[in-house]
Amino acid sequence: MKRIYVLVLISIFFYGCRGGMIGLSGQDRVDFIAAIKPALYYWHKNGVSEEQKIRDWIECGGHTNGQFVWNETKIRQEMRPGEVYTTNIYQNKAYNRLQNKLINCMDKKGYKNLRD
Repeated sequence: MKRIYVLVLISIFFYGCRGGMIGLSGQDRVDFIAAIKPALYYWHKNGVSEEQKIRDWIECGGHTNGQFVWNETKIRQEMRPGEVYTTNIYQNKAYNRLQNKLINCMDKKGYKNLRD
């Protein structure tokens, strides 16, 4: 009986670890994913066309899809002596520096991040 109880608890735990999309399927899942906006969406500057905003984003180091996306080569180029490469972007200092450079560049061009 104890085994069944432990298995049920483990199952409940793993079912709950699905990144906030518990129970989403079909159209609800499609709608949820469609509502996710790229990082570029949140940057605004009066009088600037969408095309110019995309050009500025790319000049600042952003990806053409509007996200913070850098390949391993770019990240390794940004690494400093002693840093270790990791695929976990939240622990990757070089990735974070690239992201901060992009944010600072957009700020210097006069854009405001609507999430701030």
